[in-house]
Amino acid sequence: MEKLRCYIEEYQNKRVALCAQLRDKASNSRIVILSDPCRKRHLLRFMSAAKNHIDIMPTIFDRNETDSIVICSNLQYEESENIIVSLDSSSARYLY
Repeated sequence: MEKLRCYIEEYQNKRVALCAQLRDKASNSRIVILSDPCRKRHLLRFMSAAKNHIDIMPTIFDRNETDSIVICSNLQYEESENIIVSLDSSSARYLY
């Protein structure tokens, strides 16, 4: 079980819509989540709550600050710019 401290990176996609992804604070690698659609939707709702509660955790979008999302899961493998994790285990979890 790996524990990754992450921040939320916001960016604009090709259609200029605001998007977000998780990045590891230590390596700045993008976190790629492998899981069933239900768990992925739950994680997206969890991440969107950060924007709604920015007054409580104002630095969740900043790599070099203290606020973070901690993902505890099985590390599948690492690539040069990505960390692939699985949330399908019953012990996998994430929290602020």
